[in-house]
Amino acid sequence: MSDGYDAVLSHTSDVEDDPEGLGSVWLETHLCEVGERARKLVLDGATTSEGDDLGELAELLGRLHDIGKLTTFFQEHVRGGSPEEATHHARLGAFVAYYALDECGYSQQTRIAGTVAVWKHHGALPDVETGLKDELSDDTETGPYGEVCKQAGNIQRHRPDLADRLLADAIGDGATDDAPSWSEFLRSVPDVRKAIRDAPTLSNSWGAPSDVITEDTYTDTVQLSSALVLADKSCAGKITDERLKPETAELNDLKSHLDDLGGDPKNDEEETLNRLRDAAQDEVAENVQRFLDGEESVATVTLPTGYGKTLVGLRAALEMQAERDTDGRVVYALPFTSIIDQTAETLWEVFDADPTGRGLTIHHHLAETVTVGDESEEDDSETARDADDPTDEYARDEYLVGESWRSGTTLTTFVQLFESLAGPGNAQSMKLPALYGSVVVVDEPQALPLRWWPLVERLVEVLTEVYDARVVLMTATQPEIVDSNERFDLIREKDRYFDGPGPDRVRYEFDSTATADDEAAVLGYDEAASRLVAAASEDADSALAVCNTIDSAQDLSKAVAERVDAESLTDVNDCYANALGDSFAGPESTGELVARIDRETGTESSDLALLHLSTRLRPCDRRALLQIAEELTALDVPLVVVSTQLIEAGVDISFDRVYRDFAPLDSIVQAAGRCNRSFEREEGLGNVSVWQLDAPDDCEMLPSKAVYARPQKPGEKNLLAPTRDALDETVEDFADEVTASEATVADEAVETYHCLVGHDVTPDGIDMVDDFENAQAKSLRQKSLIDQHLAFEVYVCRTETESERVEELRDAREERAFERVKRLRKDLAELRVSVPVYRPDSEAARKLKNAEPLFDYSEGSDRTGWDHDTERVLDPERDVGRFEQYFDVREGVHLPESGVEARFF
Repeated sequence: MSDGYDAVLSHTSDVEDDPEGLGSVWLETHLCEVGERARKLVLDGATTSEGDDLGELAELLGRLHDIGKLTTFFQEHVRGGSPEEATHHARLGAFVAYYALDECGYSQQTRIAGTVAVWKHHGALPDVETGLKDELSDDTETGPYGEVCKQAGNIQRHRPDLADRLLADAIGDGATDDAPSWSEFLRSVPDVRKAIRDAPTLSNSWGAPSDVITEDTYTDTVQLSSALVLADKSCAGKITDERLKPETAELNDLKSHLDDLGGDPKNDEEETLNRLRDAAQDEVAENVQRFLDGEESVATVTLPTGYGKTLVGLRAALEMQAERDTDGRVVYALPFTSIIDQTAETLWEVFDADPTGRGLTIHHHLAETVTVGDESEEDDSETARDADDPTDEYARDEYLVGESWRSGTTLTTFVQLFESLAGPGNAQSMKLPALYGSVVVVDEPQALPLRWWPLVERLVEVLTEVYDARVVLMTATQPEIVDSNERFDLIREKDRYFDGPGPDRVRYEFDSTATADDEAAVLGYDEAASRLVAAASEDADSALAVCNTIDSAQDLSKAVAERVDAESLTDVNDCYANALGDSFAGPESTGELVARIDRETGTESSDLALLHLSTRLRPCDRRALLQIAEELTALDVPLVVVSTQLIEAGVDISFDRVYRDFAPLDSIVQAAGRCNRSFEREEGLGNVSVWQLDAPDDCEMLPSKAVYARPQKPGEKNLLAPTRDALDETVEDFADEVTASEATVADEAVETYHCLVGHDVTPDGIDMVDDFENAQAKSLRQKSLIDQHLAFEVYVCRTETESERVEELRDAREERAFERVKRLRKDLAELRVSVPVYRPDSEAARKLKNAEPLFDYSEGSDRTGWDHDTERVLDPERDVGRFEQYFDVREGVHLPESGVEARFF
C-alpha cells in the first residue's frame, strides 16, 4: 500500500525560493549522509566505555535517527499538509535504535546511550534515568508509547520494504542472527519498551545492581548525541566536509610575531621584563615535549601579570599541536566576555586572520559567531530545515559552522566550554566534537566559582581521557582545581619570574581598614575619593579603583566628582556620550576624542578626568571606554577610573596606582596586574593600595562581605578569612597598616591562600558531581557558572542607527521571520544590558515594567512564565523623558534598587 507519494522526503526546500522542489532531500539520502558524517566527526579509533567502536555506533545511529519520517503522517506534513496524527519522529527512532543495537549485540549501557542520543537529537538531553522511565517508555495508549506503536504500524502498512532496506543498510553485517526486518521490529516494540523502562533497575546474574546509568553512560551519550546533532544539522544545511575542516594556526606566524616584538625599552626595568618574557616563551617551548611524553595531561603556566601569558599559552598550545600531529583544534577559554575582544585583537594581529574565516572564531553570547568558507567554495544553497524541528532554523551555514567550533582556533568563555561539557543543550552539543584531540587553554581559572571546582576537575578528566585533549591552566595565581601532583608545570623555574632577578613592579599597601576584620573599621567614600583625587593630581598620575559592587562603584564615582570643581572635572563618560553618532564607530575611532580630553585636562594641577565602568553600561560602550582609558593612561593626564571587577583580569591596561576594595587574595593580585604593568613608571614602583569600603547608601552589608562572605548564601564560602590568614602568615606585622613586596604577596601569600581554600568543596559542588556521575543532564543544565537571577533585558539606543536596528527586530517578529529575529537579537546584543531584579514585586521590577516593551504582547503571547515580556527598550528617539529617567551616561541603566548581587562575575 502507498500513500500516493513516490518520493519519501526528509525535508523540503523553501517553496518561495524553490517552487519546483529541486532542493528537497530524500530521506534515504539524508540518512546515509548523516551516518557517514557522524562517523567522521568522532575521534578515529575512539571507543565507548564498553570498548565499542564509537565511529561505527555514530554511523549506525545516523542511518536510523529519522526513520520515523517514513510515516504517511510526516510525509503529508513535510509537504505542507496538516495530518491529524502525530508527526514527530524522534521517539520512534529511539525505539528502532535500541532494537538495532540489541540485534548487533551491544551492551545494555551502549544501547541506552544510543537510544537517548536518537531520542533527543532535536532536543536537550534529559536526566537519563527519569527520562527513560517516565517519558520515553510511557505505556499509556494515548501517551508516547501509543504514538510509537501507531507510527510503526503505519510504516508496516505503507513502506515495509523501504523500512527493511534502511534497517539492513544501518546494521550491515553487524546483526548477530538473521537480518532484522520491520515486521520483526514491530513485534518487538513491547519488549523494547520494557527494556528501556527497566534499564535503570536491571540486575546482573548475581542480583546486584548493574549500574547501567552511570558517568560512563553519560559520556557515551554526550559523545554520540553531539556527533549526531552536528551531522544532522550540517547535512540538512548542505555544508560540505571541507567547510567543517579547520585552518590550523601556524606556529611560525607566532614565532615571527614574537621576533618582531619589543623595540627600544624605556628603562632598565622594561629591558629586564622583555628578557623574562622571552625566557618564558623559550622555557615553555622546551618543556612541551617533556609534558607530552609524561603521564600528566594537564599543564600549567604560572606567570605574573604582564609577562605575556596570552602569547605564552598560545605558544604552548601550538607547540603541542605540532608535536602531536593531530587534526585537533585550539580552544582558548576566558572567564568574561568583556575581555575577549582584546585577546581577539591580539590573535588577529598574530595570524592576520579573517574574523569570519576558518582560522579563528570568536564565540560567546554577545558575538556574531560566523565562520564562512573560502571564496572559491560554492555556496549555491540556503540551509534547508527539518520541517519537524524548530531548532534547525539556521539562516546561514556560517552561523552553524562558527557555533560548532570548526575553526582552527576558537576564542570563547568558561560558560560556553564548561556548561556545554556538563549539560549541553541541543545547539551547545554541536561544539563538542571539535574537542577531540584539541588543546584547551583555560586562562585565569581562579575566576571559576568555587562551587564549580569539583565538577570542573571532573570535566578536565573528561577532556583528557574521553576527548584525548590536552589542557593548559594559565594564571598568575594558580588554584588547586586540579591536584598539583597531576599537573605538569611548563614554567619550571617559577621563582625566576616572581622573586628572581626581575624587579618588582608594584608595592602593596594594606590600609588598616583591610587588615582588621572589624565592620566599624571601614573607609568612607568621601575619604576614599579624596585619596584618589590627590593620587591622580600628583604628578598627573593615573589611578584605578576597583569596587566589589555596582552600588559601591557608583557611590565612589559620585564622591570623586563632588571633590572636584565642575569646571576642573572632565567626565569621560559624558565626553563619550557627546561623541556618539554615526561618525563614531567605537573603539577603533577613539583617537580624536582622546586628543580632546588630553587638551582639556592637565593644564592645572587640579584638573582631573573621571571615567566610570560597570556592567550597567552597554557592552559596546564598555569596550570603547576601556580603549579610551588605555590611551589616556599612556598620556600625562590626571585620570581616575572607578570600575567593578570587569577590569580585573585579561585587560591589557596599566595605571600608576591601583586601589582595591578588600577581596579574596587572587582578586587583589589580579587587580595589581593593572598597575605599572610594563614598568611605565620610570621612577619608583607602582602602588597597590588595599582598603575596605563602607556599605553604599541604602545597603546594609559591606561590599566585600556581601560578595565574598555571604553565610546566608547556600553553597558559598567566606573567602575573606583565608585571605587575611594567608597574609598574616606571610606578611610581617600584617595586623597593622603595612606594606609588602610583590613577591611576598603574589607568590608566597597566594600559594598559602590556595592551600587554605584547597578542595574544601561546597555542598552544591558535591551535588553537581553526583549529577554528572548519575547522568543527570537536565539537572546539570540548570546549573550555571554565572549567578542566575530574575532579570530584565534592556536594549539601550543611543544613536539614530541603533533605534532603526531595534525597529528592524520588531518588524521581523511582527512578520514572524524567526530566522531574522534570531540573527538580529545576536547583532543587537552589544546594546543589551541585563538588569537583575531579586523579586518580581520589587520596586526595580515595577519601574522596569513601566519602561517600553520590546514587543507588544497585548494580542496574545508566545512566551510564558517570568520571562514573559521582560525585554525593554530605552530610546530617546521615541521617549526622551523616559530615557533620561532610566539611563545615565556615567552609570548606564540606572534604577533605584540595585542589590548587592548585581556585580560583575
